[in-house]
Amino acid sequence: IKKKTSEGGLDQSTFLDLRKKRSASRSVWTKADVERSLLSSASSEVTRPEASAEARAVGEKRREVEDQRKLVKELETQLKAAKDKLARLEDELNATKESTKSGGAAAANAEDEDVPKLLSGVLKNTTTANEIAATLKKDSQFSARIFKDAASGENVIEVNMKTKHGSYFWSLDKFNERFAEMLNMWDDYKQCE
Repeated sequence: IKKKTSEGGLDQSTFLDLRKKRSASRSVWTKADVERSLLSSASSEVTRPEASAEARAVGEKRREVEDQRKLVKELETQLKAAKDKLARLEDELNATKESTKSGGAAAANAEDEDVPKLLSGVLKNTTTANEIAATLKKDSQFSARIFKDAASGENVIEVNMKTKHGSYFWSLDKFNERFAEMLNMWDDYKQCE
C-alpha cells in the first residue's frame, strides 16, 4: 500500500481511512478487516443519500406528531372547560328545580310574601331559562319585573319573554308552568346526549 501511495495510485487520505477501519487490536491487516472495510465503505456510499432522506422523513413525522399532540392538548383543554360549564349548569338546574317546586306554592301565596324578595328567585329562574334557551338554540330572552296591577293595586311580578316574533308578558304562575316544562325539556336533552 505504501508503494502504491508513493507511485500515486492510492492517495494518503484513502490509506488513513483504511487504517482506521482495521481492527484496533491488530497491527496487521486480516481478511476480515478488508471485508469489513469493503462492506462499510460500500454500504455507507449507497445509503448516505437514502439515510438523509430517511432522516428528513423521520424529522417530518416527528414534527407532525408534535403538532398532533399540541392539538390534542388544546382539544382536551376545551373539553374540560365545556364539561366544567355543563356541570355548573346542571348544578344550577337542580337548584332551580328545587326552588321551582317550592316556588309554585310561594307564587300562589304571593299576596302574603314580600314581592321584592320573591323577585330575586324569579330572576335566578329567568337567568337559568336564558341559559337553557341558548343551549337548546331557541331564540328567546326572559326578564322579570315588578309592576303595580291597575285593577287590584297590588305589586305583581311579571315575566317578559322576547322572541323574534314578538314580546310576551306572562304572569308568575304561567312562567312557573312554562319554566317547569323547560326543565323537563332540558332533562330530555341531557338524556339524549
